[in-house]
Amino acid sequence: MKQVPVLIAGGGPVGMTLACELARRGITCLLVERNPTTTRHPKMDITNARSMELFRRLGVVDALRAVAVPESSNFDVSWITQLTGHELYRFRYPSVTEWRKLIRERNDGSMPAEPPMRVSQVEIEPVLQRAVQAAPLVEARWGVELVDVAQDDEAVTATLRRADGITEQVRCRYLVGCDGGTSRVRGCLDIRLEGQWQVQQRFLTHFRSTENGSSDAAEEELVPVVRFLVGALANANASGANHDDEGANA
Repeated sequence: MKQVPVLIAGGGPVGMTLACELARRGITCLLVERNPTTTRHPKMDITNARSMELFRRLGVVDALRAVAVPESSNFDVSWITQLTGHELYRFRYPSVTEWRKLIRERNDGSMPAEPPMRVSQVEIEPVLQRAVQAAPLVEARWGVELVDVAQDDEAVTATLRRADGITEQVRCRYLVGCDGGTSRVRGCLDIRLEGQWQVQQRFLTHFRSTENGSSDAAEEELVPVVRFLVGALANANASGANHDDEGANA
């Protein structure tokens, strides 16, 4: 039976970040993710400043910013009636460029070391995947899911299943559940989810445009659309639109 110090169930941003952090500290781990590859759904939107500080420590912050929206783009949130309708209200938030200027000007210890970042999880995960695969102390397997857990006084025995149905047992000192809202780890431990798991149906739409950044005016028009089409889509379920729960905003 294979033995590892740490088994991480879930290869999303949290699981992969943990794997990189453990490797940085000299700790061997095995990461398993049930999906065959990184996500194809446009989940997430803003990665906060503290997360960016952690990513800088892991040496991946430049690679992440390279796949994010341009640093000059603002983080505004615009409430609109529909895609071709009018704007009801806008919450204005500074761009990365403006954040950097603010950090330099204050420089009194009260500001973060890194500005936040606007980027979809579709773009984040491949960057983190490459970092995980390059870490000698991390063994990462996609297309492998955790199906059962048994614990004794000394360690945890986890049963893993590959996409072809073959199962394997792994012994670990620590099991970390990074497998999301429908966590199998939580289910195996009979830890109930408190509260309502789905408050409302929602869409997060990720646009790509060759015109993005061509001019300040074009960018000003595009950014609110990229954010949330709240007015048009918040009640889309009532009109019979199709949803994919796996693609919900994280």
